[in-house]
Amino acid sequence: FINGSFFNHGKLAVHEQDIRTYLDNSNTTPLLGWTPDWAHQSNMLVREFGRVLTSGIGTWMYDMNGCWYNASEFWNLFSQFQQIGAGELNKTYQSVAEMAVVVDDLSWIYRPLAPQEDFLQFNSVSVQRAPLGWMGAPYDVYLLDDLLQPSTKTYKCYLFLNTYAIDSAKVTQIHNLLAANNATAVWVYAPGIISDGTKSTSNISNLTGFPIERAVIPNNYGQVTI
Repeated sequence: FINGSFFNHGKLAVHEQDIRTYLDNSNTTPLLGWTPDWAHQSNMLVREFGRVLTSGIGTWMYDMNGCWYNASEFWNLFSQFQQIGAGELNKTYQSVAEMAVVVDDLSWIYRPLAPQEDFLQFNSVSVQRAPLGWMGAPYDVYLLDDLLQPSTKTYKCYLFLNTYAIDSAKVTQIHNLLAANNATAVWVYAPGIISDGTKSTSNISNLTGFPIERAVIPNNYGQVTI
């Protein structure tokens, strides 16, 4: 969820929890949140509650199959969450994150057709969420356009996930933002390769300052140019 952008616009983000609980035997995949027992489950729910509480957003539990939360221990814990959350409503939320994660909705227009589209989307955005959670530091997420607004707070580090299309005006804004705050930029695959209607590796170099060359490598879809 793009909590930084929501906060900038004075909106409340509501995060949907699709956790497969220990009561769901249809899909016992840990990556989907499944746990074998209540002890592990309660730890996960407390962690998720802490995440949304400290991010200034809301949350709800999606009971997809109608059985995931059919146990009193869930509702006793949720009652405690509500009591804690009610006590926080009058407090002013202020992020202490020093890292911003940047995504760009407009860049998705330039994605290749499937199956490379799925490969690119998964690796540039989806698969990044787990290591971000593991790093142990708070971070805020912004759409690129919101990041470049004058009212947006500044950060020490900016992680650009899927910024494939950045016009020259935004390139200048990003350079000015990084220079003014002596900040670090971390670039994921092909940042700014499309700029002002052209697709070129020189656009990447202009944005990042690194020399870039194309390479062709084999993968599960045949050959792909990177």
